[in-house]
Amino acid sequence: MFTKTVLISGAGGFLGGALLHQLSQKPSIRVMALTSQPGTLRSGFPYMENLECFSSTQDLDAGIIPLEEVDILIHSAFARTMEVKVLADSLLFTQRLLLKAVEAGVRGIINVSSQSVYGRNKDTPWNEESALDVDSPYALAKYASELITNMARRTGSKRVYTTNLRLASLSGPGLEARLTAKFVRNALQGTPIHLVGGQQVLAFMDVRDAASGHLGFT
Repeated sequence: MFTKTVLISGAGGFLGGALLHQLSQKPSIRVMALTSQPGTLRSGFPYMENLECFSSTQDLDAGIIPLEEVDILIHSAFARTMEVKVLADSLLFTQRLLLKAVEAGVRGIINVSSQSVYGRNKDTPWNEESALDVDSPYALAKYASELITNMARRTGSKRVYTTNLRLASLSGPGLEARLTAKFVRNALQGTPIHLVGGQQVLAFMDVRDAASGHLGFT
């Protein structure tokens, strides 16, 4: 018997994979994964008996996903790009998914936003009262996703609890392009690490910590 049902959009992504890995340790939670490649994702978690995979391109519009059984939606499906057309598609998907979720009676929505909405505001550490500086197409699209989430809170006939989490840049196993990963690789290989300038300030969050934070309700 499941205690609750969690739907994760963008389950095939970096954060999505970390969420699934941690939820695999919680067999009492039913997990629905929304991804563009459900077959590939399912094969990547053969041991996860509490996992159901659905297609974000077909099953959502076909009404196959039992959204009425979902307690919490974690929306992490969003393109990380500066291409305006691709970002517009991500916003359209966000609107469709959240409205369908609210109409189906989903009570809680966590929208994965980004610290990029603070742009060049150097008054760190940032908090909910910090001034925004949406200085790129990606930052503007992420802020728009927050507004869509806030609107979803007031759309349904029942109260919907929503939050927008403005994540720092993620790092961790599986994302080898990150600067931190290159440092670790050089250290393990005994390759010298050279810092030019030495005044750079970098901030990353381990993807495993980010996943744990999202799953605090469990």
